[in-house]
Amino acid sequence: AAMLEHGLPVFAYDDEDTLPDRLFTFEKFRGQTFLLNDDKSPEKLLRFLEKPRRPFFDGVAHTTKKMLDSIY
Repeated sequence: AAMLEHGLPVFAYDDEDTLPDRLFTFEKFRGQTFLLNDDKSPEKLLRFLEKPRRPFFDGVAHTTKKMLDSIY
């Protein structure tokens, strides 16, 4: 979560034990996760690194605000 909040790339390995319809990434973080066993990941990573880093996203503050908004 901290890597996503700071706009850094996240590397993962897909061991195919999660059903595809159960995998999701919030829109804000799409394109920031790279699978080590995906042949296209190196070129995707290079494109990602060429872009300016996103501003810091404070997930705790965002979640707190959403929770408080739902109460009031």
